[in-house]
Amino acid sequence: MKVKLILFMILSYTLAYSQFYEKAGVRNVSMGETGIASTNNATASLWNPALLAGLHKIEINSDNRKYFWDLDNDELCYNFVVFSFPLGNIGTFAFSGGQFGANIYKESKLGFHFGNSFFNNKLSLGSSVYYYDISYGQNEYTVNDPFFENFGYSSQAFDLDLGIAFKLNNRIRLGFVSKNILEANLALDEQNDENLFRNYGFGIEWQISKKLLAATDVMLITNNPLQEKELNFATGFEYKLNKFLDLRSGVNKEKVTGGFGINILNKEYERKFHDPLSGKNFINIKSLQIKFNYGFQYSFSGIETQYGDHFIGVEIKFGSSNDKVNKLSDRVPPRTVSVTEVKTDNLSKQKVKVDSLEFEEKALIDTVFLTDTVYVATKDTVLIFSGIPNSKYIKKVKELNSLKDKYKQIRNSNRAQDHLLNSLEMYYRGNYEGAIKECKAAIRIAPDITISYIRLGSIYLKMNELERAKFYWRKAKQMDPNNPEIKKFNKYLK
Repeated sequence: MKVKLILFMILSYTLAYSQFYEKAGVRNVSMGETGIASTNNATASLWNPALLAGLHKIEINSDNRKYFWDLDNDELCYNFVVFSFPLGNIGTFAFSGGQFGANIYKESKLGFHFGNSFFNNKLSLGSSVYYYDISYGQNEYTVNDPFFENFGYSSQAFDLDLGIAFKLNNRIRLGFVSKNILEANLALDEQNDENLFRNYGFGIEWQISKKLLAATDVMLITNNPLQEKELNFATGFEYKLNKFLDLRSGVNKEKVTGGFGINILNKEYERKFHDPLSGKNFINIKSLQIKFNYGFQYSFSGIETQYGDHFIGVEIKFGSSNDKVNKLSDRVPPRTVSVTEVKTDNLSKQKVKVDSLEFEEKALIDTVFLTDTVYVATKDTVLIFSGIPNSKYIKKVKELNSLKDKYKQIRNSNRAQDHLLNSLEMYYRGNYEGAIKECKAAIRIAPDITISYIRLGSIYLKMNELERAKFYWRKAKQMDPNNPEIKKFNKYLK
């Protein structure tokens, strides 16, 4: 009995809120518990929701851990799963759930996450909203405890995370995150404060080479009850040994970590379809990827062999086979698919297989090379460009652009007319040089207004510069031969 009571006290006080600070993600754990700038899967929802903007596939990611494997009559474990769904230009949404606890104590955490990118994917912003719940089981100890009788067996609260990611170039990315902004209080009774710690984090991802990636995180905890401020550092590496195996390692101030990821399945599915409006054939290539992740950690001090040393997880991705398909114009809704048209010659025959792009059964091209499942021509005989011939949205965009151009022309014409009025006033006051400058200003703004050239010719005629006058009259006549004003000067042009 005493053993069970002691066990209950340990679980209630030393393990309280552990899940709320658990750094989920087997890949992240393997890399020294880094991920503020380097997470490349759906677990970014916990590390930095801004990184969700970089996901282009539907994804399910899990993390499973068991603590104290030899603990008698109890199952102390942690389980986490996240589901992410990208919606093109709208952004990427994710839903997560995690549970930590034992037979007599449970912590649950539900999250809704969102991330989107701006300025050609240079800047990404994200946010996470969490619902927290703690609950104590009822047994012979808790049922008769006056504390639980007065304050109940559970407590709930909400909190918020915000994240930013900025891509300096193709190799370096920075990440910033503020976690537990609301400092949710999860105490059962209102007289106690058991707030979540507010964290501020900064991370750097450096793609050293095509195979090697490095990451560094710095995390500041501001309201840790054990000390006023706590600063944590972590560094990790990932090396792509081949297309099947990723090796990972890392270190932080508490432990050394390692692990690997194995690609179990990577299969492509082709779907051909015909567009009746354009009369073209298209192919959409989807891929299904399943990866198994394993991670371990070895503490520098404390319990070394039984405290959650080994973590396993599964990563499932489904979507376009090429993650590097560029987004369309912001004015085009995300449901519109990207299309590539291929123009070729008759030098050789080669199938062209591209992602969500136009498909030609026997395209005639020169030489090609394969890059990320997309054949690219090395010569100018294949012209690839984006466009959606069967999209009503594209037609509307073109109409809007046409109206925008017309509006710009009208606006420029009005500005030019102001200069022409000024030139007329200066002309009658005898300020011919000023009148010439005003006419030339009108021509720079709206070069298609005939009256600007006619008036310039009239001013130069007044100044007895006939050749210059004839030069501008000829330009006006070329633009508008039937203009009645220019007919007045035909005698000079003859």
